[in-house]
Amino acid sequence: MVFLSTATFINSIWIGSVFLFGFAFKRLNLPPMLGFLVAGFVMNFLGLTNGSLALEEIADLGIFLLLFTIGLKLDLKGLAKPEVWGGATIHALTTIFLLSLFLLVTPAIGLAILTDLNLTQVGLIAFALSFSSTVFAVKFLEEKGEMRALHGRSAIGILIMQDLMAVLFLTLSKGDFPSIWALSIPLVLIAARPLLLHIIDHIGHGELLPLSGFFIVLVVGTTSFSFVGLKPDLGALIVGIIVGSHVRSAELSRSLYSFKDLFLVGFFFQIGLTGIPQLEHVLMALLLVCVLPVKSFIYFIVLTRFHLRARTSLLSTLTLSNYSEFGLLVMAIAAKKGWVSPDWLIIAALALTFSFLAAAPLNIKANALYDRLAKLLQRFETNTRHPDDYELDLGVADILIFGMGPFGTMAMTLRGNVFQTK
Repeated sequence: MVFLSTATFINSIWIGSVFLFGFAFKRLNLPPMLGFLVAGFVMNFLGLTNGSLALEEIADLGIFLLLFTIGLKLDLKGLAKPEVWGGATIHALTTIFLLSLFLLVTPAIGLAILTDLNLTQVGLIAFALSFSSTVFAVKFLEEKGEMRALHGRSAIGILIMQDLMAVLFLTLSKGDFPSIWALSIPLVLIAARPLLLHIIDHIGHGELLPLSGFFIVLVVGTTSFSFVGLKPDLGALIVGIIVGSHVRSAELSRSLYSFKDLFLVGFFFQIGLTGIPQLEHVLMALLLVCVLPVKSFIYFIVLTRFHLRARTSLLSTLTLSNYSEFGLLVMAIAAKKGWVSPDWLIIAALALTFSFLAAAPLNIKANALYDRLAKLLQRFETNTRHPDDYELDLGVADILIFGMGPFGTMAMTLRGNVFQTK
């Protein structure tokens, strides 16, 4: 008779709970990632935390692949647009100031977790909470097919800027400077680029295609950056940007899609295993969710000041109306270094979960929400319009044709009620 080891049994419970909670949230028309988070909290509550799965490594792979695929799709010219770098910077400074003010004022309500915070700790917590979730935004925009839309590009650009801020913090938080050999990284990557593009050219369409993605992101990207004292996260993003101009970059990204999603399950599940929430943690997290509309309103105001239409600004804002997994990374480093109490990591994880629960239905009904609030929101628009955000004037046209392929060409020859082919 064969008996399962305790670790193997817990692994089975983990996988079963992750699937069932993910499936339940999917049936509720909510992102499965929320189910993965809840599964982690439930396993933590039940004390089932001693499995043998390498969750940290799985989670890291998920983040690396996420950043790599973002790099593959990244338009560097887009990051230079004022609404991206300016919007991200203005929002970060404003949000950090207001969140710091909130954290300094709220001890009056009697939560002990807030009474012993000094100004440095307040600023660090506010910095971590100023980010929005790249994972949430990418998942929703991909599911809705809006990655290439202006509001999608604007949101992703702002998130990339925030991610770069987080990666910079994580790099500096190591307490030491990168190796002098870090200066050679640009030259190495420039020299390696033709070889990497040649590999992608000749890799075919089978199992070697996703494997080449793992090779590029792990061997060329994260490992080379780690060797010289730089954060591997940054390496995954940069190497994605380097090969992103290849004509097969979209195919490479699609081949990694399932792997990325699978490994990110480990990331979200791991968040739930960070600790057992207490009532004080839950109350503080709910307070942070109550502050979230202010953070979101700042996004909306900033984007409209950069001449985006109210609709574009609202859709971008709803995508960004949450807390971030990168904020959790910042908080984890801060807790490990003793800069903040470990309680704040649990609070940040709960705030992230609650913010996802609040933001998911809003994103699902984003267009309907704009239709209902259009007149009010349009009051915030500027007189000048962003060059990429003009409304199309179709004149007296009754028919609109997207694409001039064979069927589009035939449609253009429409005369009366008859399609005539050339």
